[in-house]
Amino acid sequence: MYGAVGLGVNSLFGRLDFEPFVMNRLVAELGNKDPNFKILRRRIGWMLGRWVTESISADCRKVIYEIFLQLMSEDEDLVVRLTAANGLKQAVDDWDFDISTVVPYLGSAMSLLLNLLKEVEESDTTMKVISYINAIMDRTGADVSVFGENLIRSYS
Repeated sequence: MYGAVGLGVNSLFGRLDFEPFVMNRLVAELGNKDPNFKILRRRIGWMLGRWVTESISADCRKVIYEIFLQLMSEDEDLVVRLTAANGLKQAVDDWDFDISTVVPYLGSAMSLLLNLLKEVEESDTTMKVISYINAIMDRTGADVSVFGENLIRSYS
């Protein structure tokens, strides 16, 4: 179902009441930490990355940022974490992006992304994570500068 909702974002926009769907259904389903549900958690992260670029309210965006951070936690599967990192990049790279909604999550996001960068082994995956970090740094400007020392430490 989540695959269809993600793929059908252009057709379903305006027909699916997406914000209550996120707040009521997805948040509840993400509470299930059973390892067998990692595929479902990955699909939810992917779907949110597709929908976050559609006129989403600031309140719902905050919930989506929290979901992405939850999915990027170190106890998640690597593929789930990478998918959530891509979704976060999509959210920040959106035309309607408002920096004030992401600033409270910026510290956690940068920390999780830098940890993810240390864990990936393949060069193409490393480049993808660097591109996610770059997009977030580009869109958040001076607000991300406080994390510069951690970034430099990660590369040395």
